[in-house]
Amino acid sequence: MKKFIALLLFVSFLACKENKTQVVAENAPSQPATTTANIPPAIPSDILINLYENCDFIDFIFPNLPFSISQEDKASIQQTLRHINNVQPTEFDPQCPYFAQQIFQENGEIVLDAKIFFQKGCTYYLFYEDGVVKYSGSFTNEGILFYNNILQEAEKIRANG
Repeated sequence: MKKFIALLLFVSFLACKENKTQVVAENAPSQPATTTANIPPAIPSDILINLYENCDFIDFIFPNLPFSISQEDKASIQQTLRHINNVQPTEFDPQCPYFAQQIFQENGEIVLDAKIFFQKGCTYYLFYEDGVVKYSGSFTNEGILFYNNILQEAEKIRANG
């Protein structure tokens, strides 16, 4: 429990910290990328703006990491939304496994569901409506740094048992 609380505090600190450094997904496992013309369209700005203004809860579910994250602080939620660039990813491989699921809520209702793909050759978001992929998005530099830090923290937790 102490490790979880420490991780939560660390992630909250990261969410509030602004850093414009160019970083790549260095710690993510390498996998060959496939570029295809079937990339879903970029998520519209108005959806991201609505989330920025109205989202009051985000859940992160990491299927292969020893923790999950929930955010309900408005500043942290808005910082998390700054990780999403409403530009189609340059490389898209539908065979890549997802790294995390991100669920956005407003007043207790799920308004958007996303899967985060975060490994070399597969760094993008897919956004779902009714269980079907509707939009895509790429990462901002802040987002890449944020998820690299999550991977580093997960490694520390695993190393410390």
